[in-house]
Amino acid sequence: MVLNSTAANTVVKSVKDNAPPNGLVQTLIITEKQFSNMELISGEFETDVINNDQRVIDL
Repeated sequence: MVLNSTAANTVVKSVKDNAPPNGLVQTLIITEKQFSNMELISGEFETDVINNDQRVIDL
């Protein structure tokens, strides 16, 4: 998180300068207002916790 676009550009330049020779590095610059308008949409929450006798694991 940075204070302004100049600082953001400095961070992006630093990332470019230190990027690995292979692989993929991506950056995305958004404003605080854009971030605050983000909407998260997800389905029903599921858990892998089994809360009965099936929790016992025989080793």
